[in-house]
Amino acid sequence: MPPIPRYKNTRTRQRNFLLGLLLVAGWCSGQTGYEYGRAWLIGFNAGYGLPAGDWQENYNDLMVVGPRVGVKTVQNWIITLEGGFGFGGLSPNARAVIAPALTQRNQVINERGTPAEIGVYQRYATGLLSLQKVFPFWQANKNSGPIAGLGAGMVWHWLALQNTTNDIPHLNAPYSKGYDQMRQGLLLRQSLGYHYMSPNRRVNFSLSLEASQLMTSSVRKYHYATGTRAPREELSLLYALKLSWYIPIYRGAQTQEYYE
Repeated sequence: MPPIPRYKNTRTRQRNFLLGLLLVAGWCSGQTGYEYGRAWLIGFNAGYGLPAGDWQENYNDLMVVGPRVGVKTVQNWIITLEGGFGFGGLSPNARAVIAPALTQRNQVINERGTPAEIGVYQRYATGLLSLQKVFPFWQANKNSGPIAGLGAGMVWHWLALQNTTNDIPHLNAPYSKGYDQMRQGLLLRQSLGYHYMSPNRRVNFSLSLEASQLMTSSVRKYHYATGTRAPREELSLLYALKLSWYIPIYRGAQTQEYYE
């Protein structure tokens, strides 16, 4: 029997290869992906914020971190309870805050009668309940897309006096309460961003811009720095960019694959 021409073997391999590609392409195009419903979302937040309004005199940029736990519904509503702790560098008004403790040379004297080192740092804490909605456009899958939300909770902010050698008795507790200017009150927040949950559950996050309104009153009745009563009502603002990372726990849903 004469040998089969080589070009016929080549054409056969090409035909089989193309047929295989068509079968793979048809299999992939027939899948609609993953259908997930309700889920618990457990994770943490990290954000960078810029203050405005009444507290801007003593505060500048802040880093905010904290835990969060939420539940996502089948209709892509997300209800979240979160906490946050904010910290910043030295207060821009640090010298005025501790003015009563300064000498004529703008120094603080410790218990040994020598100049001491002290820092006045920014602190911020909040607890918040929020409601968010994931919208079904620009979506990578049914659980992802642009997100908008509203939230309300409580907020506290104060100035922390730090003396590493702990040798300034007149600036330690309980006297530090006269300098920390602690305030507390209602926090309202609005947010816009993008929420993503991957089908393989490995990458789940949201990135959002937030605007917060802080309606606070003083916890302290008297400020040593001014020698007067603390102002009662203040309106402060915080604009932040926040990244949230989740671990999803899906409730009563299974991964399903559909074919046409």
